Amino acid sequence: MKKISAYIACLLLLMTACIEEYHGDWESENEETLVVSGSIEGEHTCTFVLRKSVPINSGSSDDYMYYSDVWTSSVSAGNKSISPYMNYVRDAVVTVESENGVVYEAYESDLGEYSVVVGKLNPEDKYFLRIYLPDEDEVYTSKPMKPLDTSKITSAGWRRDGDEVQIHVSTEDPGEPTYYIWDYVDIWEIQTPFAADYEYDPDLDAIVRTTRKNRGWITERQHQRIVGSNKNYGNGALKRCPVYNVNKDDQRFQVRYYTRIRQSAICKEEYEYNNLILLYNNQMGGLFTPMPSELPTNIYSESGKKGVGFVGVRGSTSEAEICISEKQVGCGFYMEGSVVDQEITDALSYYECYERGYSFYTFKEPFHQAVWTYESCIDARCWGASLERPDFWGEIETTPEDNGN
Repeated sequence: MKKISAYIACLLLLMTACIEEYHGDWESENEETLVVSGSIEGEHTCTFVLRKSVPINSGSSDDYMYYSDVWTSSVSAGNKSISPYMNYVRDAVVTVESENGVVYEAYESDLGEYSVVVGKLNPEDKYFLRIYLPDEDEVYTSKPMKPLDTSKITSAGWRRDGDEVQIHVSTEDPGEPTYYIWDYVDIWEIQTPFAADYEYDPDLDAIVRTTRKNRGWITERQHQRIVGSNKNYGNGALKRCPVYNVNKDDQRFQVRYYTRIRQSAICKEEYEYNNLILLYNNQMGGLFTPMPSELPTNIYSESGKKGVGFVGVRGSTSEAEICISEKQVGCGFYMEGSVVDQEITDALSYYECYERGYSFYTFKEPFHQAVWTYESCIDARCWGASLERPDFWGEIETTPEDNGN
């Protein structure tokens, strides 16, 4: 028993060494709480997502998702899978404002999403988010903050470690303790097993030139947030700081993978908020899962209610690009292709093959027999890809592996 107590005590010390204890003062956990995702960034279109949490004592099966934020698509708690509770807030009036009277009005761009084009930020002014909820006649605002500028990314690279490909960045020395947040957009090319020149047109009941393409490009923008600091770098420059990993056999490396990393500076409180959110996401229902009152926030209503979220204010940001090919990492991803048994298709008309969901592939010589396959084998769009090649795709060069020299 003494050993178990000592073990738990050690774990608690480790946890508090990473994240300072944060005490909140929610009046009640039986009320819905406004949850805000997003940040203020100069010369960008900023998007804020507004939702209401599930009351922690509501008895709902989604109680664990009290602070549904922009995490992964779903998480596992015990033996059940729980998806984020999406109680979106509609018809709110959302503005980004400054203490000097600058106002940027947002528009509701999607369900619970409010977008606003923000101009250049004054480094000496303080900015905040204002949210008016007409149904409650309640106004929430974030704490006014000056824009934070980030140190520049001096290089970005990658290296393979076993089956993992690690993406990392190095920065200039900020000269002081600094907290960072990274987001990234990745694009990768895919190729289906077969390339068809023709397809069946059911309206014409004829074989015609196809619009399908076996090459496509997938763009992904939503990722789990990534935060870090220069504490382990002597409060100086980051040196090959790991940002994220991708398995070498991931579909991303089938042909060529491109990622654009953007780095921003954040305050200590926002860093702690994001760390607690990640902890909450990764240890659902565990011993160290943060309770609602432990989450830091800078969002309050005029009547004193707390919101959930941390709206930071970004000044300058820094970006870097990396491009990796299949040959560089030895990708083992394999997209299997197959054709429909000839005995089946020979007994059917072209239209009957079409009705069964088969797609025309080619003619088999020397008897000019029709060969049918499946749409996913000849059309990259079936894999979520766009057939439009990015303008820069032919110009980017692959990034050599960083071997540490």
